Amino acid sequence: MMNNYMKCVLKGNVFWSLLELQLGGGIYKIHCKVDTGCSYSNLPIQNLVSEKEALKMKMEDIRNEIPYQRSYGVSDTEEVKRKDKQLISQGRLLECTSLKFEHKFENVVLNNYNLGKTTIRINYDRTGNILIGMDILSDMDIHMGTDKHTGEYVMIGCLKSHITIGYREALRNIFGLLQVSR
Repeated sequence: MMNNYMKCVLKGNVFWSLLELQLGGGIYKIHCKVDTGCSYSNLPIQNLVSEKEALKMKMEDIRNEIPYQRSYGVSDTEEVKRKDKQLISQGRLLECTSLKFEHKFENVVLNNYNLGKTTIRINYDRTGNILIGMDILSDMDIHMGTDKHTGEYVMIGCLKSHITIGYREALRNIFGLLQVSR
């Protein structure tokens, strides 16, 4: 049974969560970070498939002209950025490792809360943390604070378009909030 709201507990200064999505005929349940410092949700696909399979998937996205954007990690140098910009301008997308391709998923579930149709960008050349970013979080009403029962620092949220009674009750029970506006 799905929850009426998303709840994440802060552990080691990270909101680790369980992401569930369907990709290529398989259903994946994978750990991810809910990251308010990340602009766009990102799935480094080599966490789930082999390098060879990732290459096939990237070639298919390029062939199907799936929208993409450049995305850099904290360790990328100016030289890497310059080289990738040049590769893109030359149409050599397969060689560019900083691209992430936009994919729409029908039923994305985060910590047993259904986000519904969701866009997540896939990078085929990298490994690293799977990030749920502000592109998804900005569609949610989110509150963070100390759970008055457990003492844990938590984030709870609900899609703005589907504020539930269960979410309102959680705000009252967890944080002691008496009224939540729509």
